[in-house]
Amino acid sequence: MKIAENASSDANFHFPNRLFDRDTLLLQHFDINFLFVLAVYGSGDDARRNEFREKARRLFREKIIGKLERDYHFFSLRLKNGVPAPAFAGAEKRDRMTALIDRKYFRKLLGKAFRPFNEEEFLYLSLEGKPEFFGENMALLSALSADFEIRDYRLGTDPRDELNRFANFAVTAGAGGNAFAGTRVFRFGDFGNEIFLVGGFRAGKNRLEWIENNKFYNVRASANRRGSLHGKIAAGEVSARFLVLYNLDDSERRDYSIYRIGEWNLRDSEWMKNAGYKNPSGEYLVYTLEERVHFESASVNAMLNLGFYNAAADARAGGNAEIPGNREGVPVFLTGNEIAEFALASHRKAEKCLVVTDIQDGELAKPNHGFSVGMFVAAGTPKIIREFTGASRIVFSNKRAHKIFRIIGEAFLRDAPPKDFYARRTTLAVRGKMSGAGLEKRKPDFWLSFRAEPECARLQLDQEKINRAVPPGLSGYDPRVVDLKEISCR
Repeated sequence: MKIAENASSDANFHFPNRLFDRDTLLLQHFDINFLFVLAVYGSGDDARRNEFREKARRLFREKIIGKLERDYHFFSLRLKNGVPAPAFAGAEKRDRMTALIDRKYFRKLLGKAFRPFNEEEFLYLSLEGKPEFFGENMALLSALSADFEIRDYRLGTDPRDELNRFANFAVTAGAGGNAFAGTRVFRFGDFGNEIFLVGGFRAGKNRLEWIENNKFYNVRASANRRGSLHGKIAAGEVSARFLVLYNLDDSERRDYSIYRIGEWNLRDSEWMKNAGYKNPSGEYLVYTLEERVHFESASVNAMLNLGFYNAAADARAGGNAEIPGNREGVPVFLTGNEIAEFALASHRKAEKCLVVTDIQDGELAKPNHGFSVGMFVAAGTPKIIREFTGASRIVFSNKRAHKIFRIIGEAFLRDAPPKDFYARRTTLAVRGKMSGAGLEKRKPDFWLSFRAEPECARLQLDQEKINRAVPPGLSGYDPRVVDLKEISCR
């Protein structure tokens, strides 16, 4: 622990929500003397004693880290660029972070923050995850966001792996005073571990005017549905660095803007009302927006799809029988790597076709409005979603004839398929882990849906090739993606 001593009476205050004892700097919840006894105890020769000592240390370390990660949330903090060191007597003898902590955050961080060895760039924060501390923890993180970049942190890792080295890029003024005239366009992969908040606004409620005038974006605090009930802090909420802002009234989600996020604060209804927000209700996380930035083209719908899938997977992992509904406007938090992997506009390929088979549809009449495929949460499902959404056409076949449909707009995930869409299921991601009978009785976790219209271009496809384009192990009824050249008459 390398936070300098403070003569203030705050140092004698007892904090219930803390990990460390103030005087000894030892973990409160463990008897560290036991570690010493266990490490030196042993009989026999030196080799056996050393082996026992190392094994005891390793087991104790694994046990203590496991318990800590179950009971506490850990974050890494790094000073933002441009945060000045406070001026007070003796401040010049301390590094900038220590001086700021001593002057502004000593009482708030006592027993909760630590800096191992001589590391000066980062501060590590531990917050107990009990529900009664949820409000206090969120308020502390809110205050810290003014001066620190906050990241979720795993014990034993290097925070430089989490804080992307491209994060603090410089913005230079362009011609005519436009800060982004001729500026570079960034790649999402360059900010792989940064968090992007994907949030919408209603044009009809003048929300965009409020956002642009105030440079604020708000998320209702209850958006983290389980947080206040279980003491769970959503890392995306506290460490979001960019806002992807889109129009909820635009079904295609083609237009969006991306802003850097500065700090965020917890605000109540009265504050929101005074700030000009119409009809506020409850508490809000209010993010302060900085400059607008430009990234490579991506699909907002694909971002929302991935966010819904992540919520579905989280529900399944938590033992929930029901998947939460995909309500419009729910904020989504994704990393730059997730956007780069699943949501780039370049993912859709003109030569990719989604082949759907139904031998009972003699007239090939079912998918005239669109097609939905039921899916299950599984390790391979995100990859299948990406493959399916990369297709530009749907080839619908009954093994005797076929029709070709052009996919319109972006695919979308929902907890149920649209009523006028033709629907089938796919078991690709869970094949081999669940019996066929079990899958047939189980309701899909969610549906991936495509709007489609008959293809006007005169593509010549070979029916026999379509029938043969079934990967080994598939029944022929699972939808699958194939290259157009594989089923073409040429």
